[in-house]
Amino acid sequence: NYTIRKDSTINYGGKINSLVPSRLKQYLKYFYDNPMIFSKYYRCGGAAVMLSSAIKDFKNNRNTYKFLEKTFLNRYCMLAINLQNFPNDPLGYKRYLSIAKKYAKDHNIGAFTLVQSSVYYWIGLVLISSKISLKNFLKTPFYIYQILKDKSYTKKYKFDIDNYWDRDYALRVLKHKSYKLGILISKIY
Repeated sequence: NYTIRKDSTINYGGKINSLVPSRLKQYLKYFYDNPMIFSKYYRCGGAAVMLSSAIKDFKNNRNTYKFLEKTFLNRYCMLAINLQNFPNDPLGYKRYLSIAKKYAKDHNIGAFTLVQSSVYYWIGLVLISSKISLKNFLKTPFYIYQILKDKSYTKKYKFDIDNYWDRDYALRVLKHKSYKLGILISKIY
């Protein structure tokens, strides 16, 4: 469930002004000028902060920590480790990445990140979100070129994800139209 309020990072409504709060618009340049990609980064960063805080604050309270593991921490971790898929970190969220990676290793989390590190996912994401504005639409070929040339994205489209906790989340991403569109477009380029 989400609480959607004015100037919230999740309040999209189809308008660029409602997707990224005005106080954060200066950071769009680090994310292909794409508010949807920036919003994903912001969400991953928030999850990383929450994961780090919860681990730090409750690691000595065994019962509460076990409850958090069963309810929140795995999901926060799944989102937080996606920070490694963003080439830029203007808000400094990656400082929490080591905690997230350790938790991911200890709890066998990582399928979602594997899939979202794919060049196909990023191409599809840029294509789908190019409809946000004419500016984004016109710059889409340039952004796709940048993604294809960036060495940090993986070029494979099949993943060994069967033994991960977050396997089902990863399978959903593999079925997205944007992911399939990314595969199709990358063949053209």
